[in-house]
Amino acid sequence: MSIPHMSGPEHYRAAEELLAEAVDTYGGAQRRQYLAAVAAGHATLALAAATALNALTQHTGLGMVTRSQAESWQPIVSTEPRTAGEQS
Repeated sequence: MSIPHMSGPEHYRAAEELLAEAVDTYGGAQRRQYLAAVAAGHATLALAAATALNALTQHTGLGMVTRSQAESWQPIVSTEPRTAGEQS
């Protein structure tokens, strides 16, 4: 099985989407449990990526983190609420 490379923000979005699907799924408890478990895996990887990004930022003053990498997290870590249908 080949697992595609995903960035931290992509893992975060995947976790959100899978959890939403788990809530809306009528396929039974097993399907909801599976979706929740896969979402938890994505959420864990997103947390690891965010933690690493934070550590690099704090210790290097963005020296090892590109502006693009930092900006990709901005919608996710923002304290502003997202509107319905807005992508993170």
